[in-house]
Amino acid sequence: MLSAKPNYQRLSYIESTGKQVIETVMKPSNNLTVYMDFQLTQTTYEGSNRFCCAYYADGHRYRPLKIYNNRFQIQKMSGASIASETAVDKNRHTILFNDVNGNVLWDGVNKGKVYLPISPPDDVGLGVFGQCQLKASSPNYGTDSLVKMRLYELIGYNKATGEEIYHAVPVLDNNGVACLYDKVSGRFEYDIIGQEAFNYAV
Repeated sequence: MLSAKPNYQRLSYIESTGKQVIETVMKPSNNLTVYMDFQLTQTTYEGSNRFCCAYYADGHRYRPLKIYNNRFQIQKMSGASIASETAVDKNRHTILFNDVNGNVLWDGVNKGKVYLPISPPDDVGLGVFGQCQLKASSPNYGTDSLVKMRLYELIGYNKATGEEIYHAVPVLDNNGVACLYDKVSGRFEYDIIGQEAFNYAV
């Protein structure tokens, strides 16, 4: 018997206004490779740390992309040392973090090794548009860590096998709410702050 197809409208992107964060079902690990297709809509912020895609808990870091002092910064896993950084802009970019060789590719160009062993807890997912972490048993989504950006696609792979384990695309659900839809799990993923709706383009 065929399963019912989820009712949604595919979008070109969803755009955060600086008041949203989505906690994805992806659990950071040594064996997780993340691909993100994104574009900033604002490059200047008060404060130095902003997160496009990140997770942090108990000293373990899995941060495919952050903004620090107006630079895109790619940090190595399980530490704060830098694998690569470049000036922020409003161009569309792709990043592949922790590929089969433990490297990061920025717009298809190898920018160095990011792999270091980490042991994050598995009860918080990777955040997008901001950072998700364990803090008093709740995700941290303070506005001082959120970014204004467009997300076109977010994919997670099993680093060892290359199997696609997560594939989020921007959609409108059957209630007309802009969110992400994971084609692997069949799950809709929503902003967890709830103050303001995403912008979007069809």
